Amino acid sequence: MGGRGPSPPFLPVSATRAAGTAALCPLLDARGARPGAQEIRPRSDGGRSLPDRQTLCVVSFVSTIDLPASPMSSWAFVVDHGGELEPLDFEPRGEQCVGTLNDLSGRIAGIPIRAVSRTVEWDPPSRCAFESVKPSWPISTRIVETFVPSGTGTRHTIHYEVTPGGLLGRVPALLVCRLMRRSRRQYQERLRDALAEHPDS
Repeated sequence: MGGRGPSPPFLPVSATRAAGTAALCPLLDARGARPGAQEIRPRSDGGRSLPDRQTLCVVSFVSTIDLPASPMSSWAFVVDHGGELEPLDFEPRGEQCVGTLNDLSGRIAGIPIRAVSRTVEWDPPSRCAFESVKPSWPISTRIVETFVPSGTGTRHTIHYEVTPGGLLGRVPALLVCRLMRRSRRQYQERLRDALAEHPDS
């Protein structure tokens, strides 16, 4: 946020290599649970349209933690010190706002990361969202981060979603989701601990 974003999406450089091993659509999401059922919506002609087969293979996770500071203080802390908590280098191309492109690089679990994301929501100090731009195949990612008042602190939630680009993206999507789930939880725990040490930052 500000000079950076809180939890931008990424695509591992190795994702394209992993695509060659894809076979069947995973029936479990990153937590081992069955993906949520999708609504079959009425069409304008009175029929009923089935959800796209690809969207049934989207994998996602939600990670929530309580922060010992207000949403305003938590958001501001990420703006000023978020880079110290992140395993990735994240550089916006200009002032952070809707439409800004962000360059990402680094390593997670030894996997080299190199990607570009776009800021699609920016609503300080409550909500922001990012979507992957490059690479655009074999998967795409979206991350939404919210800061909601909870007592004297903040309920901080990250919703991460990976969409495969057809058959070859299904295995990489599951891999990326699992890696990001660990990474984002680590980020949240570091943020909570840092705010506890510097409540007035």
